[in-house]
This record gives sequence, structure tokens and C-alpha cells, in this order.
Amino acid sequence: DLAVTNIIGPRAFLHLATGRYHTPVEENRFVLFVDIAGSTTLAERLGGLGIHRFLDKTFRTLTGPVIDYRGEVLNYVGDEIIVTWPEASGAVDCRPLRCFLAMRASLQQLQSRFEEEFGAAPRIRGSLHFGPVIVGEIGDIKRAIVFNGDVMNTAARLEELSRNVDGGFIASRAAINRFRSALPIPLCDLGSRDIRGKSDGIDVVGLAT
Repeated sequence: DLAVTNIIGPRAFLHLATGRYHTPVEENRFVLFVDIAGSTTLAERLGGLGIHRFLDKTFRTLTGPVIDYRGEVLNYVGDEIIVTWPEASGAVDCRPLRCFLAMRASLQQLQSRFEEEFGAAPRIRGSLHFGPVIVGEIGDIKRAIVFNGDVMNTAARLEELSRNVDGGFIASRAAINRFRSALPIPLCDLGSRDIRGKSDGIDVVGLAT
């Protein structure tokens, strides 16, 4: 059913239909967290229905690059979208990084429309990480495919750090080192950063500004 597929995503629908993750498995995955900056303040001005329309239009705009670069939308959480790639797919042509850059470009093209309708245009921040995640089905009446593990937690913590770095994007060296082709843009070394809840730091890079 097309409507159901649109709700949960075509790849997730396929995985559920084929029972691929009926038994949990460990997979190496790229995980991209994308956060809409300033949405809390905007929500106070637009109200509940207004911020819902703003987020809906923003997420719909971001979906295009996700499809173009073969990503899978894992979830929408408040003002965040989480996108993943299996290692073999994401390593091709730096797809997760290109996806984030394309997301920003898509929003830039629609900036005037957002400002006309909402009085503000969305700005996004992002974080990218890579590593093993546990993928499996949960639920009975409402089944879903969930991702668990340290990689997910670390990606979320990196997103918090992205709020305080120039360019608003931060990626782990672990993710960048998995790419199989030249980077589409220069990145700058941000050294080792402490991650909340982890004893060891993590080597990260950001956008060269």
C-alpha cells in the first residue's frame, strides 16, 4: 500500500515485509543527525499549528536529498531527522556528507518562500558518525525497526557539539575515513572532543569556513 509505504519509508516497509530484522542483527552504519536550529524560539511565535506546518514543510524539503543519496529516514524526533546508510551504500561517493550539503542547498533555494509564509527560514545543523548498530523489529500491534547502540548515542552527542562549531556540522573521523572517494568539500580538523557519557574523547572534523 503506497500510503503505508510513505508513512514508514519504502526501505523500512520492505524490511518489515520481508522480515529481514525479525531477529536483531548488527550492522555497520553511517548515522546522520540533522537538527533545525532555533525551532524552539520560532514555536513560541508561530504557535503549535504554525510550527507543525513549518517543520512539515522543512522535513518534506529535506526528503529530496535523502532519496537522491540513497539514505533511509530512521525517525523524526521533534525538530530532528535521523538518516542512516549501510556501510556499502554510504561509503559510495561520500553520500551522507553530500546529502547534508544538498539539504542545506535545498533549504537555501526555498528561503524566500519560507520567509514569506512563516517569517523565518529554517537553518540546519548536523552530525555524522559511523559504527556498529543493532537493528531489529520491536512491537506487536505497531511494529517498527529500531536502531540501538553506542553509535546512535554518540551521533546524538555530536549533534549537540555541532551547535558550537563554525559551519554547524561535525563528523567523526571514523565516518570520514570510511568514504571511498575524494571529499566534495574541504574539512577542517577539530581535534578530539569529549562526549558526554563516554570516558574517551572522539576525533572529529568540521566544515572549513
